[in-house]
Amino acid sequence: MEVVIQAYRQVAGVTARAEVLSPCGHEVPRFDQTQAFTQLTAKGAPLRYPSTRLCPVCQTYLPLAARKRVEAAPQVAAEWGSLTRQQRTLAVTTLKMFLEEQGKAAKWPDPMIWDDLSPTERGELAHLGEAITSVFGLTFREYLHLKAEPAPTLTPAALKRLQASPQEKQRRAERRNTRAYLQDRAR
Repeated sequence: MEVVIQAYRQVAGVTARAEVLSPCGHEVPRFDQTQAFTQLTAKGAPLRYPSTRLCPVCQTYLPLAARKRVEAAPQVAAEWGSLTRQQRTLAVTTLKMFLEEQGKAAKWPDPMIWDDLSPTERGELAHLGEAITSVFGLTFREYLHLKAEPAPTLTPAALKRLQASPQEKQRRAERRNTRAYLQDRAR
């Protein structure tokens, strides 16, 4: 049985009030205009901007392997169960820092031994990580993918291209391929 979850998309650029995702062109509210961003910067955290966001419209399927690795809600299982080794190292280090900061490290399994934990324990840690970062208005995966530079401001033409229908994107791709073919033949 396939489980449908929300998909993550790259932040292509920003408009006055929204971050525009690529390749779908859907919009999410700008993180740097939220109260959570203000709280983070007030605590002395450096300015950081998400490079990926959870798209409110796009969907994908939950990988079977992720379900087996992490026993949690489908969205959380997908995010934590499909982390690469490098991402997982960053995730458990960040989670351990949060636990120590809040004085909860003794109550939870050590995230540094992730590979030795049962799927249920991994699920508990994943839910805890999601709860901690939800205070900032982000998922844990979005929090891990914060970057120092904000996405570029999109021009109206770029926004129109991103939000074009799939048929229009296909027509543009065909025209681009035809132009490239004709240029190659002319050489």
